[in-house]
Order: sequence, then C-alpha cells, then structure tokens
Amino acid sequence: MRRRWYGLAAAFGVATACAREPEAKPVPEPASVRPAPLSAAEGSYLLVNVAITPATTEVREARRVPSPLPKERAPVQRPWRVDVEDAARVVLFSQPLPAANVLRGEFAGADGRMEAVHFRTHDAHFALRVPDLAGAATLRFWGAAASLAPDDLRSAGAPDSMVELGHCPYPGVR
Repeated sequence: MRRRWYGLAAAFGVATACAREPEAKPVPEPASVRPAPLSAAEGSYLLVNVAITPATTEVREARRVPSPLPKERAPVQRPWRVDVEDAARVVLFSQPLPAANVLRGEFAGADGRMEAVHFRTHDAHFALRVPDLAGAATLRFWGAAASLAPDDLRSAGAPDSMVELGHCPYPGVR
C-alpha cells in the first residue's frame, strides 16, 4: 500500500516539490541597510519621565526603546491611570498606574516592631512606558480622589471617583 502512495505522489510531483531547495535570495550588506523609523507596529515604546503637580503636568524626559512594550502578566487594580489620546480625544492606549504621590517608609517602633508609614504628597515624579504611536497627541492622567493628599483641591467629591490629575502633549521623540 505504501509503495502505491509513494508512486502516486511521485507521479503528481508531491515528492519532488518537498525535496526542492528554496531559491536563495541575496542578503543586503549591513552598511547599506538604513533602519526605518520605528512605530508601534514595529514594536517600540517610549520610556517617559513625568512630573505632576497641582498646577502643572509635564514630560521631563522621553526616549524611544526599540523593543515591544512589555505586557503586564497579572493586571491589578491601581488608583491612577494614563490615557494616550489622539487630537480628537479618542483614547488610543490606556494603562493603570500605582499612585506615584505616596511616600512609603518603615520605621522601628518603641517596642521594636516595624511600622509602615504612608504619606501622600501634592507632587508626583515617575516613569512610565507608553507605545510609540504615530497619531498620539496627549497624555492624560487620572487618579482616584482618595489617592490624593487630603488638602489637594483635585480630591473634592466622592473618594471613589476618578479625577483628572493633568495632561500634557505626547512626547515628540522621532
């Protein structure tokens, strides 16, 4: 039975098609290859340092990283969020963030046990990763009102509501 199958396969060219070597294509010289500008489709992201105060939101530094945006393997609920928007305020990308305005410390108490202290400040300085998107225009930051300092005017309203912390232009790294 196998002989007949191989005979039929040879008659129709199946066996010879599998045995053919692929045609060799010329490989360009490394010196003559110019890298194309990176975009989200090609797998790059921006590493952005941001400063948020009650009065201003600004990008301090931004640089392109030529690798895919790392995926969060176990998403968790976080009190802050960044949205990347286009010029029409359509959200292109959204990512949860930890509250960057919280200073955390551990100190030894009088009895020798460690005590955790969390202090919420008005200013936040942090780094984040966003995809390198061609049509992006704005970075908009949101936070739970309860995550802000008690005397911060942005925290007025329900403690579980999300309030805008600020927005700034999308970094122009090209």
